[in-house]
Amino acid sequence: EKDYKELLELIQGKLEEHVKEARLSSRLTSSPACLVGAANDMSPQLEQMMRAAGQEMPTLKRILELNPDHAVLQKMHGLFEQDKEDSRLGDYAQVLFGQAMLAEGNLPPDPAGFSRQVAELLVGALGPDK
Repeated sequence: EKDYKELLELIQGKLEEHVKEARLSSRLTSSPACLVGAANDMSPQLEQMMRAAGQEMPTLKRILELNPDHAVLQKMHGLFEQDKEDSRLGDYAQVLFGQAMLAEGNLPPDPAGFSRQVAELLVGALGPDK
């Protein structure tokens, strides 16, 4: 937890409009991230039902739990250690949040933006043109 403290603060700062906290999780095994609610929070399904019924609902901020054993978070941590100002860290935080939203059956707040970020990450991962 101590090793990841500053990275978690950066992730939480980049996602402050969507999450109330970013923290490490010991329950995740194969996925890099998930969203959980605090003990007294409304479930996302109930929030959706209330909105569908025409009720005005404030946006519910959830907790982003991150898997410290997953390669994505480990590589993010390595990048953070090299350059705490690297702009890709914010993009990676957004993609992790989008993945967590999709994993629970919801769309990311900006589906087109999420798709664009994933495509850009793929281009970068595939390397330079020949």
